[in-house]
Amino acid sequence: MKAIISILVFSICSMAQLAEISLHRTEYLVGEPVYMKIFSQSSKMPISLDCGLLKLCIKKPDSTFEIYRPLNSAPCQQQYQMANGMEISSREYLEEYAPLIFNERGLIFKVPGKYILMLIIDPETQEPVSNQLAITVQMPQKAEDLKAFSIINECQYEYALFMYFEAGENLVQGFDIIKRISEFPNSYQNYARFALSCNFANIYYDFKKNTARYIDLEKAIEYSQCENRKADNYIRIANAVKLKAGLSKAMENTKVGEETNAVIKKQVFTVAKEVVGDYTPLYYLLKAGE
Repeated sequence: MKAIISILVFSICSMAQLAEISLHRTEYLVGEPVYMKIFSQSSKMPISLDCGLLKLCIKKPDSTFEIYRPLNSAPCQQQYQMANGMEISSREYLEEYAPLIFNERGLIFKVPGKYILMLIIDPETQEPVSNQLAITVQMPQKAEDLKAFSIINECQYEYALFMYFEAGENLVQGFDIIKRISEFPNSYQNYARFALSCNFANIYYDFKKNTARYIDLEKAIEYSQCENRKADNYIRIANAVKLKAGLSKAMENTKVGEETNAVIKKQVFTVAKEVVGDYTPLYYLLKAGE
């Protein structure tokens, strides 16, 4: 069995390029999330980093290497995650987004400098199976960004964890940080508002107090980035997916006002048309129920 696995890994690694990675841009501030898009021409290739076959290798500014592992890594069969929560068959969907913000120590890109990103399979050889991308991470310079970053520095760990899960009211400091940086113009604001929109589109259970905060569609709409054409495509897609899911859940148990229903559907369909593109499984999923 080990021999078979070794042969399989060798044959896979010997392929020139299994996937292509791309980014919305290549310059970021310390503390900004990086949303990496993964594309594969093979419908049998589980390209999600959550599946564990493909791994992200990061060359840091000090020339050391780090293998990034998502918190929710799990073996994948025919299904894998897209948009941090929605499952689509790997035979139907060939694109995946990897939100890069949090590792077990907190922020991934916490040191200014140049980083190289590439996909690998074998951590020992670190042979690339994708193209390589360079990003530059800088300290904030503008007054409003310095103000926001000082707030993030109150607890970088919880801020990064909240952004990773796109929710987390149990993270008291993280939730407070996200809310505060969402309140004034700065380079982190739209990320924070996106995370808050996703957070309020779901139910929050406080197991310590044995209480629950139900879906708050009004706040989810207030913070939504679906129609923000300057936002990263991942943000718009993930926000639309979670708004649609929140609306469906809310309609199961309560009467949703016609205006709220119409606003969410309009935002979701805008993303389907402007970002996803016609005739893809995700497009039809977002358009369902129009």
